[in-house]
Amino acid sequence: MNLALVYSMSQVSGEFSGTIVVLVRAFNAETFLNEAIDSLNEQTVVGRVVVKILCDLGSTDGTLSLAKEISSRDDLKIDLQVIEHVHESPFRALLNYGMQDLEGDFFAFLDYDNKFDRDYLADAIKLAIDKKCDFIFSNPKVFTDRGEQGRLVDDMPNKLEKLVRLQLWSNRIDINGIFLTKQGAELVKTKLKSLELKTLDWIFEDWVISTISLLELNSFFGENLKVLYRSHSQNITFNDTGTPKSISNKQRLLLSRFAIWM
Repeated sequence: MNLALVYSMSQVSGEFSGTIVVLVRAFNAETFLNEAIDSLNEQTVVGRVVVKILCDLGSTDGTLSLAKEISSRDDLKIDLQVIEHVHESPFRALLNYGMQDLEGDFFAFLDYDNKFDRDYLADAIKLAIDKKCDFIFSNPKVFTDRGEQGRLVDDMPNKLEKLVRLQLWSNRIDINGIFLTKQGAELVKTKLKSLELKTLDWIFEDWVISTISLLELNSFFGENLKVLYRSHSQNITFNDTGTPKSISNKQRLLLSRFAIWM
């Protein structure tokens, strides 16, 4: 369904009635996965919500069992699918198992340890339609056990031109704040599939996806969209020791920059 058709439908009906796909990567996710799925199950959006939990079989806790248990809950309003895959980097898991089949009108990303505000999907769709943009992004609010701790990015530019210049050198858009139309997702997938080198497995995929989107798609900053980003000891971005990976964050930064510029 193209954005023009979605837009015209919304003008007539006042509501969006298509399909929104949310990709949830789950590696050693047992502690927080229930909260993430609850936040999706409580969404106020009218359309069909398809949630794909990408279960990494390299997990050493009960992630897979929990995901299957959640999928059998009687109270689910979402279409929940559990996709098992061999252990891969977050980038390869997202591309090979989450974006393999882009069957939906809009696509969102939520890591197992984070949450969406209940109006997030409805508000993001409205922005995409009203602004006629294929890429909507937000600046998540960081939270801990002590409550909300401010924005993930303190210096998010208000002007897209400035953001694009900064984005080429360092990331300011987290994967959980990325929202794409089908056309946007298809373009991003094509670009990502060209990154075949094994050495690129551990790129910061949100940096690459958001930069591609800013350069290639009509984009809009959804400043008031509310995504909750959990800061904790196993966070792969902020903690260089808590999550097993083959390279350091500094190396990931250099590889991501290479992927953007190649």
